[in-house]
Amino acid sequence: MFNLVNSVEESNGLQDDLNKLFEWSEKWQLPFNLMKCKIMHFGRRNRKVIYHMGTDQRRIPIQSVESITDLRIILDNKLSFGLHVAQKASMANRKLGMIKRTFHYLGNYSFMQLYKTIIRTSIEYCSPVWQHIYHKESDKLEKVQQRATRLVPGIRRDTYQDRLKQLQLPTLYFRRLRSALIQVFKICSHFDNINARNLFTFVGESRTRGHKWKMNKDISHLRIRQKFFTQNICNVWNKLPSTVIESDSINQSRLEKHLSTSFCKFAPIVDKIIYRNTSRDTQASAL
Repeated sequence: MFNLVNSVEESNGLQDDLNKLFEWSEKWQLPFNLMKCKIMHFGRRNRKVIYHMGTDQRRIPIQSVESITDLRIILDNKLSFGLHVAQKASMANRKLGMIKRTFHYLGNYSFMQLYKTIIRTSIEYCSPVWQHIYHKESDKLEKVQQRATRLVPGIRRDTYQDRLKQLQLPTLYFRRLRSALIQVFKICSHFDNINARNLFTFVGESRTRGHKWKMNKDISHLRIRQKFFTQNICNVWNKLPSTVIESDSINQSRLEKHLSTSFCKFAPIVDKIIYRNTSRDTQASAL
């Protein structure tokens, strides 16, 4: 349950909704575990009103928390995913230690099978939701893969970028960007049951350049809004060619080919994309 509260009347309205929800659960014999119910307040000027649940004889205040886990994603009251990234990096490092203690020798093939199955899947879980993170958090995740590639004896002394090229392993930032673009494609192409116009603002038909799903980027001043999924992906999405956007399949081999030729796939650069140019390489910050 979520509600915008700016006055006493709105906070009382939220409390009334909680009372009705509790009465409904009691009527249909689906009682809530009141000790597991939490509330999280957003905003610097939030008055942090205490809400209650229960009967008139036993009303329990709902515990206020600064972070909460939903579908294995950790979100805090600043709309930041720093705690989530820290937990995933810590878990991945523990799994790397387990692999290092278990296997005395790892070839390229065996390493790739273990890394893709055990490590990378846990790091990239629901990455479109939290992919636009701060530099230090992105670097923390990239260091997990950097440490993992050192487990292969034959390339241990090479640079990180050379190790990625030999293993044909893209950076984690590159994969998060690819995953986010595929998610936008699924929303715009109606593969997901989500109305795209409720999330994005599209350019009208009067524009002659770009593809049919080109987006308008809203003006935003807060960093939280700038890093929001629908804002951050606009520039990269608008640069995609029509052949990628108008594909009729989720199997985005065209997208993979375009990103591989347009962006640097193995460069360990945090939150930056290298656009390849025949004359010289130029850098542009990713949005």
